[in-house]
Amino acid sequence: MNTGQMMLVIGAFMLFGVVRANFQRLEFESAHVMGSNGTMQTAVTIARSMIDEITQKPFDACFANNPTKTVFRLTDLTSCGSGVGEYYPNFNDLDDFHGKTFMSPTSPTATPTTVPRCLWGTEGYTVQIQVQYVSQTSPDVVSATPTWAKRITVTVTSAYSDFPLTMTHVVTY
Repeated sequence: MNTGQMMLVIGAFMLFGVVRANFQRLEFESAHVMGSNGTMQTAVTIARSMIDEITQKPFDACFANNPTKTVFRLTDLTSCGSGVGEYYPNFNDLDDFHGKTFMSPTSPTATPTTVPRCLWGTEGYTVQIQVQYVSQTSPDVVSATPTWAKRITVTVTSAYSDFPLTMTHVVTY
């Protein structure tokens, strides 16, 4: 083998090394994206389940406490947040979830009653919930006084993802 052929062989090995390194990098990135997609899909499922659970509750405690009363005024509505002695899962209205944080059980097989069912069997997820009165004509504007509209914001973070997922839902009466 002469010098020219030797240079071609060395060049081919160098090219092969570069191609192999790029292939491994792309394979690693692809696996990372696939893992992130699975984590995000689980986060979407958790957020949607939390919104479904929250919206099954009455709009306000005044409705839950007076089921036979037919006329309500804005002044009858309560502030957002749970009342004294109200603990999950025994909330009587949807704004009792305001300011609550729920975390995946420490054991994947645990099913504690203080953790929403959508977090059972998960690991590393945290759910933060905000419920606020908002303007009926502009639900992005938070109202300092009670209105006939409440915005539910559910933020799901994961120990396995760099990005939180936030979903909102507006409930009106």
